[in-house]
Amino acid sequence: MGSSIPFLRYMPNKEIPLMKYVFTEIRHRLKEEPSFVALEGYDAILVLAEITNQFGTSHEDIADSWAKVSVEGTRGEITLSKSTESMFAQWQEAPVQVVERDEENLNKYKVLYFGNQAKS
Repeated sequence: MGSSIPFLRYMPNKEIPLMKYVFTEIRHRLKEEPSFVALEGYDAILVLAEITNQFGTSHEDIADSWAKVSVEGTRGEITLSKSTESMFAQWQEAPVQVVERDEENLNKYKVLYFGNQAKS
């Protein structure tokens, strides 16, 4: 039933307090297990809030500030930077897992690989 198909997710190997808090709140409100995508949305809001707090809300201020911000997110310290191959600021050190669903419990995952984008 698709449980042995590996897929990529951006998660650390151990829970961070903010990650645990956000997952608990989402579980409570939705009455179901959230995916890592919920953490990505939460982190995106944290980064945008930090950018606007530090650098302002004008289009130019925001556009110029992406690679200047660092914020503690649900999956670790988020620092955006531009690579030589891209004109966009990205989280180069994001935690990366290759996982597959547990056949006995589809809400659990078996980690097949862990690393980060910068090292992978």
